[in-house]
Amino acid sequence: MAKTNRRKPYYTLREIYARWAMDADDISAYVLEGELSLSLPVAALLMEVSDTHQAADGRIRVEPKGRQHQVGPIDLSRIDAYAVLQNGAGQIARFLSPAGQLLEPIDDAGEHHALLVKRAQLVVRHDELERFEMEHDLGQASEPLPSAPVPPPAWPTPAARGAPARHDWEECLCELGAIAHDEGLPETQAPLVRRMMDWFSTTYGPENVPSESAVKQRVSRFYHRLRGDDPRSAVPPPPRRRGPAPAHGKNGRANT
Repeated sequence: MAKTNRRKPYYTLREIYARWAMDADDISAYVLEGELSLSLPVAALLMEVSDTHQAADGRIRVEPKGRQHQVGPIDLSRIDAYAVLQNGAGQIARFLSPAGQLLEPIDDAGEHHALLVKRAQLVVRHDELERFEMEHDLGQASEPLPSAPVPPPAWPTPAARGAPARHDWEECLCELGAIAHDEGLPETQAPLVRRMMDWFSTTYGPENVPSESAVKQRVSRFYHRLRGDDPRSAVPPPPRRRGPAPAHGKNGRANT
């Protein structure tokens, strides 16, 4: 079985299958739903780099920023990644950088072309692995991977671009605390879970809502801790008495 308890910049699909006890069909489902991003490692590949933004008319505008030799993993769209997983390979002409820029392979003359991407080349970036494991309660909690350094972007990136790398769980807990302070706790935790799902959608947009299981995990810990029935706050039982018990006489008293 592949070892993944040592931090790497990215991990092969074989390592991911072993770490998460999943197969290709499981991974494909998460990829198609946009819950997991797959990447392609490249070395000094010439790309045309563009920023993208949504215009007032709702259309996506592409603003070319120049050419750059890309080094490291670049992300596939969920449609392209799913097609490669299912078909074994695919011709792909558009990628995304980890910072969110659009990347299009070009030759020295500036002509665009597609790359042949094979399933065996696909990887999962370290920060994407950590994000996915946090949301889905996966991985080897007893052997956590060290945090990966965050590389600086090639140039400033607009603040509102795509989904954040992680959901803001600290702000989520602050909101839960405000609800508990102002309104008290409901009879069950289910209304809080639904309320926080709506809060994520309203605050960060419907595309940036974590899975219900991830929200339920945080709400449950908060809810039971405030109610005082968190197992971690339980009083431990008294220590067991060590050594042999004293002998008793016929009258039931201990012999001394």
